[in-house]
Amino acid sequence: MALTNLQIKNAKPGMHIDGNNLYLSVTSKGAKSWIFRFQVNDKRREMGLGSLTALPATEARAKASQLKVVVSHGIDPLAERDAERLAVKAADLADKAELNRLNFTFRVAAELHIANYASSWRNDKHAKQWSSTLLTYAYPKIGDIPVEQITMPHIVEILQPIWSEKPETASRVRMRIEAVLNSAKAQGWRSGENPATWKGGLDAVLPRPDRVRAVRHHPSMPFPSAPAFMTSLAKRDGLGALALHFTILTAGRSGEVRGARWDEIDL
Repeated sequence: MALTNLQIKNAKPGMHIDGNNLYLSVTSKGAKSWIFRFQVNDKRREMGLGSLTALPATEARAKASQLKVVVSHGIDPLAERDAERLAVKAADLADKAELNRLNFTFRVAAELHIANYASSWRNDKHAKQWSSTLLTYAYPKIGDIPVEQITMPHIVEILQPIWSEKPETASRVRMRIEAVLNSAKAQGWRSGENPATWKGGLDAVLPRPDRVRAVRHHPSMPFPSAPAFMTSLAKRDGLGALALHFTILTAGRSGEVRGARWDEIDL
């Protein structure tokens, strides 16, 4: 049974069922809003419809009835709304880029590509991974460069530092840059070959990903083991043991310690 106007007015903090999958949510500070709860593909979801101030009870109930029909056809109204917002964002980005070709930078092209494809990806995590890898590795080098001006040396500059150390990450970064530049070319924002292409492109500069072995650094000694190790080291004779002891205490580089002279030591 639907909530009465008096019940809505006096509702305490919490969730109050109004019927037809519609709930009135009241915060600890008394703010009231409408929530539509539904289930699609065995997944429970909640969709905010708006505040009580902006959406009176009669309108909220009508909206809930419409959404219930949508859900009955197996459609996720929340995903549909998110897709519409992304489409608006993509259109806005495209309009801004259209104003000035030189302002169509790699960052703008990447954000437009992500906005266009995010709704078709499996989950939000995938879109976040795209944004994160490009933000970390690509944007610092080419983020503000117009896509038309990006060349292979730019791509090599991005990939070379991580190609051997983080081959899996480097491969993802390359493929994502390639996809962004392909998209930019398809929309007429750049011409010529894609500098991030592997076959017939970067394969002439970088070793094949499946032949690259990730750099594995020696693990550090667990801190709780350090006291016993230092005690054992102090009992050893020889310059090697003394040099290692000195290296640990001063955090010096091994080459510096081995080549040190007395006049370089400030006692």
